[in-house]
Amino acid sequence: MKKYDFTGETLKWYGRTLSRIRALKDFGDVKAGDLGGWIEKEENLSHEGDCWVYDEAKVSEDAHVIENAKAYDRSEISGQALMREDAVTRNDVKIYDGADIYGQAEVCGQAEIYEKAKICKNSKIYNSAKIHGNAWICGNSKVYEFAEVYENSEVYGNSEIRGNSKIHGNTKIYNFAKVCDNAEIKGDTEVLNDVIIGKDAVIESSRDYIFIGPLGSKNKVVTVFKTYEGVRVLRGCFYGSIEEFESKVKETHKDNEYGNEYLDFVELLKTRFNKKSPQNGRNRLYRGGNE
Repeated sequence: MKKYDFTGETLKWYGRTLSRIRALKDFGDVKAGDLGGWIEKEENLSHEGDCWVYDEAKVSEDAHVIENAKAYDRSEISGQALMREDAVTRNDVKIYDGADIYGQAEVCGQAEIYEKAKICKNSKIYNSAKIHGNAWICGNSKVYEFAEVYENSEVYGNSEIRGNSKIHGNTKIYNFAKVCDNAEIKGDTEVLNDVIIGKDAVIESSRDYIFIGPLGSKNKVVTVFKTYEGVRVLRGCFYGSIEEFESKVKETHKDNEYGNEYLDFVELLKTRFNKKSPQNGRNRLYRGGNE
C-alpha cells in the first residue's frame, strides 16, 4: 500500500514542477492526512520505511529519500543526492549532485553538501559549512560555522572542524582532533589525538605541526604549527612565536621542573622547524620569530 499521494497543489521550482504530498496512513511520527513537503515524482520518496518530506522541504530531479530519512523545514534535495537510513536535514540546507547522507547524520542551518561527498554515522554539519568533492565525514564528527571540507579529505572519530577552516587534499582528521579559526590543512596531512590547530595555521604535511602533552603545571597540550608568517605556538591563551613562548616560560616558571620541561621542548622546536615556509608568493624560512 502506498503511504502518500499528491494533493493536487503544485509549485514551480527552478523550471520543474513539484507536487505537495499527503500521508495516506500512520507511520513514524506522521499521521494519515498530514500534509508533507514537495517532490517532483514518486521516485523521489520511497513508500517503504518511515522516510518523509516535511514542511516546505523539496526533493527533485533524481534525488532519493528512502528508508527512515527525513527532510524538514526548507531543505532542498536535488541532483542524484541520496538520503537514507536515519539521516536528517533541517532548516535551509542544500544537498545535491551525488551527495550521500546516511547513518544518523544530521545536516542543518545553511550547510551545503554536494558533488560526491558522504556524511554518515552520527556526524553533524551545520551553520554555513560546505562539504564537497569526495570528502567523507563520519563518526561523531562536527563541521560547522564557515568551515569547508573538500577534495579527498576525511574527518572522523569525534573530530571538529569550525571557523573559516579549509580542509582539502588527502587530509585525514581523526581521534578528537580540532581545527578552527582560519587554519588550512592540505596535502597528505594527518591530524589526530586531541590536537588543536587554529589561528592562521597552514599545514601541508604531517611534519608541519607537532604537539606534546600533558605538559607543564596544568597538564595542557601544546601545539606548534606553521603559518605564512612563521612558526606559532598555541597553548591555552598563549599564541606566539617560539622565541616569545620561550621568554614566557622563563618569566613564568624560572628554573622549576615545569619550565625545564617546556625549555627542552623549545630546543626540539628550533631544530624541527628550520625549514622553508609554505609558498605564498615569497620564499621564507621558518625561524620561529616574526620575520
